[in-house]
Order: sequence, then C-alpha cells, then structure tokens
Amino acid sequence: MNALFQSPKKPEPIKLIRQKLPKHIAIAIDPADPESASLRSDIIQNIVGFQVQARIPMVTFNILPSQSGPDIDALVKVLNDIDEWPFLDDHQVKISVLGRWYDMPERVVERIKAVISRTKDYDRFVVNVGINYDGQEELVDAISRIARQVRAQRVDPERITKEMVKDNLDTAAIPPPSLIITTGKTFSLRSFMTWDAAHAKIYFSNVPWGQFNRTTLIKALVFYQNTAGEKNRPGNSKENPSPF
Repeated sequence: MNALFQSPKKPEPIKLIRQKLPKHIAIAIDPADPESASLRSDIIQNIVGFQVQARIPMVTFNILPSQSGPDIDALVKVLNDIDEWPFLDDHQVKISVLGRWYDMPERVVERIKAVISRTKDYDRFVVNVGINYDGQEELVDAISRIARQVRAQRVDPERITKEMVKDNLDTAAIPPPSLIITTGKTFSLRSFMTWDAAHAKIYFSNVPWGQFNRTTLIKALVFYQNTAGEKNRPGNSKENPSPF
C-alpha cells in the first residue's frame, strides 16, 4: 500500500526514568494570567500527589509573587485546603513558606503559621510555597544582611563568596531547583528564585495555571530528561523506564 494511505502509527506512551527525575522542581505561576487569581488548590494537590508518586523530594510553588496578586480570601482558602489535606500526614509532606509572608494581613500570617507548625516534623517530601516572594527582593535582603555583618566586622568584604550569599537568602536551606516550569504565556522567570535559577533547566509551558495538569508536568519532565545531558537521556540508560 502506498505510504500516503497507511494508518499512522500510534504514539508511544510517555515514559520517564524515575532515577533521572529532578530532585527539586520549581513552578512559577504567571500573576498576569486571569486564571491564576483563584490559585486553584486542587491543581496544587494534584501536583503534590504526582510528586509523591514519582518520589520527587522537593517542589516549590510561587503562588503569590506579591501582595498585588490574587485576593486575600483566595489565598486563605488555599491555605485552609492545604492545612486540612490528610495526604500531608499520610505521606509526611512538610510545608515551608518563602518570601515576606509576615507582611501579609494577620489572618494570612496565622494560617501560614498553622500549616508550618502542623507539618514541621515531616521529612519525606517538602513543598515550598512562595507568598509575597520576589527573587530580586530576596537578593536585596541577603545583601543587606551581609552588609550588616561587614559593618560589625564579622565578615571581610574581600572574602564574600557565592556560598555566603546563598546562606543569607530565604532559600538558604533549600537546594537550587534542577527544573523551573513557568505557566502562562509570559516567557520570563518573573524574578522567581533569581539566584537559585542560575543552573536550572527552564521549561516555558505556555499553559495557563487553570489548565496546568499532570500531562503538562510530564512534558516538562521529558524536556528535562532530554536536555540534561546525554547521560540523562532515556535511550542511553540501562534502567527500566517508569511510566506515570
């Protein structure tokens, strides 16, 4: 039969090599996307569910880049949903919060404290949530801390290192992400993890937050495995691929 009339081959199922998945994935939600205003805790829970299934140690969301983002009621609802989610207890998921969240309204601060306190002893998986977080402001704060140490003569300005800068960031205790995924149609990191993004792979999903799902996440992971070097390519590994 002429090749023109042959039935197209069915696409092979997407397969991921579990051992080659990134240890830390960061997701930047586009604040300009109208669908981000609702924050959608169900999407967050779906992604965290995948994180546990795939055994990815850490995921970071920047759900509220600044106080000019989603309304406070939407944020409180998301925090309540997270706090009441039994999945966190079942799988020992620790919630950590980045940014100047302490500058938020009191009812937000109280909900954040409750979530942090409830999960503080868990250590199998970590979910970092950026609230009122900006990567450039984070760097400014780090520089201010180091400047105060220099002024107090505890630090020699000639001996300031990259490690010292990292130690003074909000993300001091967090390893840099291997993969950063952005949502929406703005092809920019939007000042997300400015310092820690230096060596990360960046995947611009072009998918609004309201439509972000496991399929989008898996495509980003395939991109990561295909661009992280030849040794990370599925075809060059002797390990069995694990479909999700």
